[in-house]
Amino acid sequence: MPQQILYVSNTARDASPAMLDDILAQSRRNNPAAGITGMLLYVEGGFLQVLEGEAGPLATLYRTIEADRRHWNTQVLLKREAAPLFRGWSMGFHRVGREDGAMFQISADAIAGRIGDGEQPVLLRLMENFYRIQSGESGFAAT
Repeated sequence: MPQQILYVSNTARDASPAMLDDILAQSRRNNPAAGITGMLLYVEGGFLQVLEGEAGPLATLYRTIEADRRHWNTQVLLKREAAPLFRGWSMGFHRVGREDGAMFQISADAIAGRIGDGEQPVLLRLMENFYRIQSGESGFAAT
C-alpha cells in the first residue's frame, strides 16, 4: 500500500522565487518517474510537505531532502499507509501568507514545532482541502 509522509523543515526566511522555482522544477521533473505525488508549502522560512508513493522511492526521496542544504531541522510529523490524496500533482505548491488565515497559523506552528500530537491529521486535511479547491474537485474533504 502507498505511504504518506508529512514533514517540516527550515529554510531561508527570505527564500528567493528562483530557489523555490528550482525545487519545484526538480520535483516535477523527477517525481512522476518515481510514482511520487505531493504538495509543498513554503511558510516564512520553512517548508511543510506531504509526499506520497511506494515505500522505497519515498524513503529515497526523503533521504535526498534531508541531505539538501536548502533544508535543515527536517522532522517527520506523520508517516502512514494511505491512498494518495494529491494524485493529480507531481508536486503542488503554495506560498502560504498571513492572508491564508488558519492554514498560515497551523503551518507556521508545525514548522516551529508547536503542534501537539493529534493535530497532524488536521494539517493534512487543510492541505487536502486546498488541493481539492485548486484542482477543481467539488466540495471539501470529509472530516
